[in-house]
Amino acid sequence: MREEDRLQSALCRLLALYETQGRLMYYSVPNAARRSKASAAHLKRTGMRAGVPDICLLFPRGRIVFVEVKTPKGRHSPSQREWQERANGLGHTVLTARSVDDIHGIVEAMEVSS
Repeated sequence: MREEDRLQSALCRLLALYETQGRLMYYSVPNAARRSKASAAHLKRTGMRAGVPDICLLFPRGRIVFVEVKTPKGRHSPSQREWQERANGLGHTVLTARSVDDIHGIVEAMEVSS
């Protein structure tokens, strides 16, 4: 398993706990999975987009945060940077999580700002 996959699994374990506490809902976007050319073409036709962040967090009162998962040394691809810039330009929040502490901080910040 790749280091980034291990990190995302750990983040999702924490998010699952927060979800059971009623603090948020979440889902992941499996953009990075390996697929056949036919499967990839089908997914592209049906809306899969390069650069979409890895996790979407849904908070009370309609607030949404998109999270890109990166290892401490990981770098954003051009499509990820473009997606983040465009989403931020539309008023959405796109953040990067490089650790479990980052996810905890995002959740805490969203609860404080409510």
